[in-house]
Amino acid sequence: MDWSKTKNILIITFLVLNIFLLINVVNSKYDGNISKSKINNTIKILENSGVTLKDCSIPDKNINNVILRYTDAKFDMKTAAKGLFGSEKPINTLVSGGDPIINESKSVTLRKDNTLVYTDKSPAEAISLSNKYELEQYGRTIIKKMGFNSSEYYLDRYTETIGENKSITLTFRQNYKRFIVFDNYITATITEKGLTYLECSYKEPANISSRNEKVVPAYKILLDNMSSGNKAVIISIDVGFKSGYDEAKETNLMGGLVWRIKLEDGIDKYYSAIDGEEIKQDS
Repeated sequence: MDWSKTKNILIITFLVLNIFLLINVVNSKYDGNISKSKINNTIKILENSGVTLKDCSIPDKNINNVILRYTDAKFDMKTAAKGLFGSEKPINTLVSGGDPIINESKSVTLRKDNTLVYTDKSPAEAISLSNKYELEQYGRTIIKKMGFNSSEYYLDRYTETIGENKSITLTFRQNYKRFIVFDNYITATITEKGLTYLECSYKEPANISSRNEKVVPAYKILLDNMSSGNKAVIISIDVGFKSGYDEAKETNLMGGLVWRIKLEDGIDKYYSAIDGEEIKQDS
């Protein structure tokens, strides 16, 4: 056997293998995870600025840009209102931007943006406010009554108001194909007597289309916007869709990709995942 020739073949094989592995490593750094050092350095900078992460982590995946398209047709909120009212007759006159519909202690209004607002001044149930799981299930029962699929919604916020008029406010948001749809939410305020307030916003998702570009990573959003010295506690960092800006700013039928920084004090901050600019919002 010609050992010299065999040796050269092995050397060439190992060189080719190493080049292949190197290319894979380079590609994975670009298309896969963001380095741990960048994440750890970001955490240190935030902590030095008085910002802490509580029970959450900074997403370390590089994400391709995508956009959500909604259907043209508005969701019929009369179905949702009927489930809350328990009666069909007064709901027939519910129109967008119209006057409130009142039925005894209950009132329902449909805003011009198709957001439903429901109140009940004298609910007559008996609700325990001590069990978070049972309250979430109560909230999911309400979602089903309104005609939505409760399995598509997750509990995004749980807020307790302590005092003489103790209440719990639950905010549910829709998950669509592994993304949060921030435009689609149901917020319910519950007392020991039952549901007193509900706000529902919904647009029917149609499809998601991809864009040939990377989004701004979450750590950059944090460094650019949360490291100025204002103290804060971050409890969640999420990516999802929100309408009214970027490619979607001319129409409410498209939702652009955003980062949402959820703070412990109840504030949600939204930033464009394309240019990192903060998105001002009314609700």
